[in-house]
Amino acid sequence: MQNHESFIISIEGLDASGKTTLSKEVYSYFYNYLIKDKFKSFNEIKLVNFPDYDSIAGQSIKTLLNRQLDIDLRKVIATLFALDRQIYDYGLDHNKKIMIFNRYYESNICYNFDLDLGWLLSLETKSYKPNITFILDINPKISLKRRSDRRDNYEKDLDYLEKVRQRYLELADKFQWIVLNGDQNPDKLLKNTIDIMISKNDGLVKL
Repeated sequence: MQNHESFIISIEGLDASGKTTLSKEVYSYFYNYLIKDKFKSFNEIKLVNFPDYDSIAGQSIKTLLNRQLDIDLRKVIATLFALDRQIYDYGLDHNKKIMIFNRYYESNICYNFDLDLGWLLSLETKSYKPNITFILDINPKISLKRRSDRRDNYEKDLDYLEKVRQRYLELADKFQWIVLNGDQNPDKLLKNTIDIMISKNDGLVKL
């Protein structure tokens, strides 16, 4: 895994945990700083959603997720997830950015909790190490309730989601990811997230 000059934030968790909403709110919050020229360290802010289902790898992922998932097929899917991120080469230019990832490599190593962790991490040699990883933690029953439709084979098995949640929490402790209550008031969640980001980088300042 590589370092990057930009300030990278990864927002993770189960489906319907609030990742997309929080990612957009964090982007909007700091975009206001950028247009008002309130910080000098960064010249761009980007929000990237993974996987990109419009990419070649993403299209294959979308198809495979609706098949019967045995170990061999899941190894293929894990490899495609890593490839999807490499296709989107956000390291080509050297402009210093704030980069917000709605899902990143952490999903791959948590949703594939029964595959070898060392092998999963070996897929990420070209990935960038986030400055902060946030895990939006919710009960899997809440995940199912919030989004009862549009679920692939990864998302509709409650027992499976319980194990994914445990994997997130275990690896959060191992890799110093920050766990947030995904079921709290959205305004409070945004404030907590922003406050933590600012505390981790002195180039981010409050208005």
